[in-house]
Amino acid sequence: MSTIKNIPDKYTINVPQMTINGNLIVLGNSTVVESQTLSVYDNVITMNANTTGTPTLDATIQVDRGTSANTAIRWHESTQTWQLTNNGTTFYNIQVANAISGNINISGITLYTTPSSGNIQISANTPGSGGSGVYVTSNVATNAELVTKSKAVAYSIVFG
Repeated sequence: MSTIKNIPDKYTINVPQMTINGNLIVLGNSTVVESQTLSVYDNVITMNANTTGTPTLDATIQVDRGTSANTAIRWHESTQTWQLTNNGTTFYNIQVANAISGNINISGITLYTTPSSGNIQISANTPGSGGSGVYVTSNVATNAELVTKSKAVAYSIVFG
C-alpha cells in the first residue's frame, strides 16, 4: 500500500548518507544535483526520453565555464548531425572519417598534414583558367594551384 505525504512548504532532510532501495522517480521542471563528482553506473544516458512522433528538439551536453564562453556537444535535429561549439554560440558539424559518405565541403577550411609544422596545407578557392581550384602551400610553394590534366597536357605541348 502506498503512502502519500503532502508537505505545504520546502522540506529538507539532513543525514550523512541516504540509501533508497528501489526506483526513484522525481517529477518537476528542474532537478539539481549539487555534487563535486557524479558517478553514473549505466552506460547509456537517454536525453529527450519523452519524445513521441517526429523529433524536433536538439539534445545538448553543455559545460558551464564561468566567465568564459560555454562549450557543448549536441545532436542537431534539423540537420541530423552531431555538432561542437567552443564559444557557446556557433556550432560546427563533426565529421567522422569512417562515417563520411558523399561530398565534403572544405570551402573556407584549410587541411594540414601536421597542424604544428604546417608542412603541407591544402585549401579550396575559385579555380584559375584550366586549374583545379585546389591550392597547396608548402615549404617550397605558396598558394600553388594544382592543375588539371588537360591544362598540363596543353602546357607541355606549348612549352615542350
